[in-house]
Amino acid sequence: MIARYTGGILGTLAFSVSVLVGLWTGNPVLTILSRAIWALVLFCVIGLLLGAVAQYVIDDYARRRYQEVVPEAEEAADSAVGVTAEPVGNARSTSSSTEVRTSPMGT
Repeated sequence: MIARYTGGILGTLAFSVSVLVGLWTGNPVLTILSRAIWALVLFCVIGLLLGAVAQYVIDDYARRRYQEVVPEAEEAADSAVGVTAEPVGNARSTSSSTEVRTSPMGT
């Protein structure tokens, strides 16, 4: 999402600056528009690349920060409740994905 916004903003900015500079220097309309369109395309691609890099950096930071914060919160919650990783009594592990559960009546 950031990449598209950055590309659109930079492309629009480059287009408008090219048009204003072309009008200020007195260039013909065809020259102004052709240069403005090239600037739009070029800066849109540059903006997409910069936005993609920014999105990657933000995602990486968020992922690292989440990994730093969440394990501490889970450990604190587990120790407060007294949760253990071992089954208690006659309980058995139900980690098998192929296990079929039936009702007490056998249906």
